[in-house]
Amino acid sequence: ESVGFGEVRLHQTDLHTVGVWWTLPDSLILRYGNDALQGALVGVANLLSIVAPLYLMCAPRDINVVYQVKAPITDKPTLFLYDTYPGGVGLSEKAYHMQELLLEHALDIARSCGCESGCPSCVGPVSQVGEHGKADAIAILKELLA
Repeated sequence: ESVGFGEVRLHQTDLHTVGVWWTLPDSLILRYGNDALQGALVGVANLLSIVAPLYLMCAPRDINVVYQVKAPITDKPTLFLYDTYPGGVGLSEKAYHMQELLLEHALDIARSCGCESGCPSCVGPVSQVGEHGKADAIAILKELLA
């Protein structure tokens, strides 16, 4: 049932904060189509959203992990982790210094999960990451750790 229609005007929201990003290497980009790449990036972002608060000793809402299949700043597939507070509070800087540990733990979670193709406990449900999302996310994490 439609409750109405009309032009919606929302104010632009800018957040000036601090973040860290991981850009996928060209060798990895060439292996995937856009849909597979997007599913894999969703999976890695979900894993980092699980892992990062544990190591950064923060609430999950204190950071955000997002991805872009072609980020304007890098012109490549990129994962971003940023503080959700204006000006940042040092969480992403801490993540930068412990990025290997974060990526390793994310990889461990994906590998040790008993699901076949993805679930909410690891990379996310198959409907979100695609049929090969878990395997592709694992491959991306391995490459980022290489």
